[in-house]
Amino acid sequence: MKIDYLEKILNARVYDVAIESPLEVAHGLSKRLSNTLWLKREDMQPVFSFKLRAPTTKWLTLARHSAAAA
Repeated sequence: MKIDYLEKILNARVYDVAIESPLEVAHGLSKRLSNTLWLKREDMQPVFSFKLRAPTTKWLTLARHSAAAA
């Protein structure tokens, strides 16, 4: 059975509370490393949190299991 992880990610309910944050080139580091370094700008989330996706996903999973048990 093939799992389409990209589809799962793009359809995740975490985007009810999170934005799809942009990637930006880190020019200074890229120059120092002689390579292009991209940074994922999670600091642009509405709650200014780097750890928003994992706890929200877990909370949604727990809420779903609680509702099923009730």
